[in-house]
Amino acid sequence: MPLYVICPFFLYEKKTTLGCEFKQLRFPTYGDKKTWMMNNCCTFDYEYCAFAKMLTDKYYSQEE
Repeated sequence: MPLYVICPFFLYEKKTTLGCEFKQLRFPTYGDKKTWMMNNCCTFDYEYCAFAKMLTDKYYSQEE
């Protein structure tokens, strides 16, 4: 079953690599990457991801 990413900062996904606007994440196995994505990128609770929180704070501070 494919994963549907909800996080607006998500950029790309390769074999064991995940890219977002904040950084590139490399995982030892595909299962580890899938777990990370299911818990952070593919839920409406993506704001709990530390990277998404930092980017959101950065963008809001630039608007002010």
